[in-house]
Amino acid sequence: MRALRGKSTERDVLTAARERFDVLYRRFDRVSVMFSGGKDSTVCLHLAIEAARNHGRLPVEAIFYDEEAIYPTTIEYVRRMATMPEVKLYWYCIPVQHRNASSRQQPYWHPFHPEERDKWCVPLPDEALTEMPRKDAPSKFSPMPELGPYSLKPNSPRETQAQVLGLRAQESPRRRMVVSRREQENWLMASPLAGNVNLAYPIYDWTSLDVWFFPQLNGYDYNRTYDLFDMAGVPVHLQRVCPPFGEEPLAGLFLYQMIAPQMWAKMVNRCHGVATAARYAKTELYSFGDTPPPPGLTYREWTFALLALWPNPMRGKIAAAIDSVMAQHAKKTNAPIPDVEPDPHTAVSWKFISMMANRGDAKGRKAQNLRMKAMDMAIKRGENPADTLAQLGADLGTRY
Repeated sequence: MRALRGKSTERDVLTAARERFDVLYRRFDRVSVMFSGGKDSTVCLHLAIEAARNHGRLPVEAIFYDEEAIYPTTIEYVRRMATMPEVKLYWYCIPVQHRNASSRQQPYWHPFHPEERDKWCVPLPDEALTEMPRKDAPSKFSPMPELGPYSLKPNSPRETQAQVLGLRAQESPRRRMVVSRREQENWLMASPLAGNVNLAYPIYDWTSLDVWFFPQLNGYDYNRTYDLFDMAGVPVHLQRVCPPFGEEPLAGLFLYQMIAPQMWAKMVNRCHGVATAARYAKTELYSFGDTPPPPGLTYREWTFALLALWPNPMRGKIAAAIDSVMAQHAKKTNAPIPDVEPDPHTAVSWKFISMMANRGDAKGRKAQNLRMKAMDMAIKRGENPADTLAQLGADLGTRY
């Protein structure tokens, strides 16, 4: 297998993942799988079933957050998996906070919001759990990463839990940083939110080909949405089942028109700007690629002009993400931030920051990608990236 920084090891990724699941079932009182119906969580669920069977701990607890605007074929697949005797599925329909990158006026939306029932894309399913099980959980209107660790109520005050997520380093620099925090057991970390819960990423080093080969090798069922992606001409590495209105998924929003036209008719009225985003997501209107400033403005001036377009409190969140980028630059160098060309040590430029302001990057996701670029630049200069890796991982928290 290939380790995170390209070092070869003697184990293949399947063997390594099975060893990690064995660790989880030996070390923790309770192991659950965050199951989205996607290819990565499918692999995790089947590997968990294998390990649970070996340890006499079936069924596997699987946690599914229904995000309302989901491909019908994904829902069909989740229901098929829920019928397996080896699986105990918790089907949550909670109004968690999701990003709506299609609109500046409505930067967030909440699936199954009780006050927006007339706009729901689908009826509430029969399996729905509409309340969080733990009294100490944040508000159910909180962002998904904050709610996830509270998905299961402990059976005792001292119970330890491991929550498995199908995060893979190959998918994005942001996800690569999550598992760059330390050398030993980099795939396992305590959640700072729920003290009894640990987050586990046992297939972080798998590739897309690995993920697809595993169910084919074993004859496992899979989400037929991926077949529809193939028919629509979507490359394998871009095929993801995820909430439709976020910054990254926005480029594939138009696929709902092709794959789920009946749902699409409701989606265009679900959130502000959806129909516009489906048509123009891959243009300058949504900061796709470089968005040059108007004549006479520098990228620095353009950044502040774009920031002013956002209403509060969203403007403050974006400004905080930009401040973080500027602070990271100041730690590395006393040189001013260049307007166009990336700084050779930090990769920061006002051109890049303007893209954060235009896109509404409140979580600093593009900034995380930027930091990985800076690390790669350090490696090319022959510098030791160990300190950079530790620093990058430290600012991530538990985002996934």
